[in-house]
Amino acid sequence: MTAESGSRAELDVIVVGAGFSGLYILHEFLKRKYCVHLFDDGEGPGGTWDKNNYPGARVDSEVWVYQFTDPEIRQNFSFTEKFPSWRELKPYFNFVADKWELRSHMTFGTRLEGASFDSDEGLWTARFSNGTTCRARHLVLAMGSTTTPVLPKIAGIETFKGDSYHSARWPKGEVSFAGKRVAVIGTGASGVQTIQEASKTADHLTVYQRTPNLALPMGQETYSEQEYAKMGPLIGSAMDYSKKTFGGFAYDLDYRPWADRSPAEKEEALRRNWDQKGFRFWLGAPSDLFFDEECNRDHYNFWRDQIRKRIKKESLIELLAPTEPPHPFGAKRPCLEQWDDAGRTIKDIWDEKYLTYLGKMVPGFPNLMFTYALQSPSAFLNGPTAAELEGDWVVNTVANLDEDGVRRYEASYDAAHRWAEKCNEVGDMSLLPKAKSWYMGANVPGKRPEIQPFVGGQLAYKAALDEE
Repeated sequence: MTAESGSRAELDVIVVGAGFSGLYILHEFLKRKYCVHLFDDGEGPGGTWDKNNYPGARVDSEVWVYQFTDPEIRQNFSFTEKFPSWRELKPYFNFVADKWELRSHMTFGTRLEGASFDSDEGLWTARFSNGTTCRARHLVLAMGSTTTPVLPKIAGIETFKGDSYHSARWPKGEVSFAGKRVAVIGTGASGVQTIQEASKTADHLTVYQRTPNLALPMGQETYSEQEYAKMGPLIGSAMDYSKKTFGGFAYDLDYRPWADRSPAEKEEALRRNWDQKGFRFWLGAPSDLFFDEECNRDHYNFWRDQIRKRIKKESLIELLAPTEPPHPFGAKRPCLEQWDDAGRTIKDIWDEKYLTYLGKMVPGFPNLMFTYALQSPSAFLNGPTAAELEGDWVVNTVANLDEDGVRRYEASYDAAHRWAEKCNEVGDMSLLPKAKSWYMGANVPGKRPEIQPFVGGQLAYKAALDEE
């Protein structure tokens, strides 16, 4: 298919989104000889890495697991950093698109504006901003959880006479802070990264912070092409192991109960995970970190004491590393419409209650699947690991249904309610509800608080997928 502006086509599958999930799903469907086409509103492949180019934007997973597992990809592309920036991710995604021969099956610069399902014909009709209309038996949304930015409502921002930028809408050209007075509002992940870069050249930097960020030391490393090539066997082993862990990393949670450890053993565990840097202090920590307040407080106290050693100005100590934790440690991560037969959108349903089947389907929306969304473990899972795990289930499920001659399928409300109850049951046992984070939907003003991700981890989620 060639999706020219204003064209109309019939497909087996429409995929929306060209990040890890979208490219992987497109590749897997093509291997099975499906007539499939991918659409994305960006300039090229990469999803969030095509759109996010704010200063300091980089991955928070080690590079040996933050890439596709395909040996043809892994063995023929070299990264130069342990935690690559967007500047390396963009050429990586272009390399993947060429290596997998995906170019002719993708259309960029066009946004999905709406989609509706025809029950009589069993087809989705998708309408795109370039005038293209496509019909397909299956619609797969692989747009992820960071597609639409939440722009802050700040009084007077529309009359501000200086330069103003949002991290999710950063200009494509270079922005220089040299010699300027710079203010950064917010100390989430993008705020922290922007602050670090702006501080290098700005004449004066002011940071507006509501809640201290419980940031962890990255432990960045750089590699020559020869050094990276020698790491090939290590990267392969890390990828294999990552499929067996809670968070899809090359390390796992420690399941020994915190209460069973002596004070010396607790101190040793805290020190070991801290010294190894990255997310080990979070997703390589004792599993009790997410459920036990004493374990969580011990981790916060250790973090606080380490950070205070680096704060030179005494008046900032309590603001940046307060004595009492602002929220449990680890409880924050250190416009499209589709209509069902009754004329409701997915938003209408989720405004009442988060309701999905396995984080993959919504009752009332036949032949529609999505990835990297709420009620899946993706918020706690390494991105490419989640993309391949969820992508395999989507493609295999569609292929099995087609082989059985099933023309229409959808999640039942009973099955979706059972999964929602499972997600809430596991989530309520954790410390997540004690923090106002995007895990609870708190990043959107007025939004009803409810646990969004499945907190059971990769293996429990994979077991649930395998049961179906």
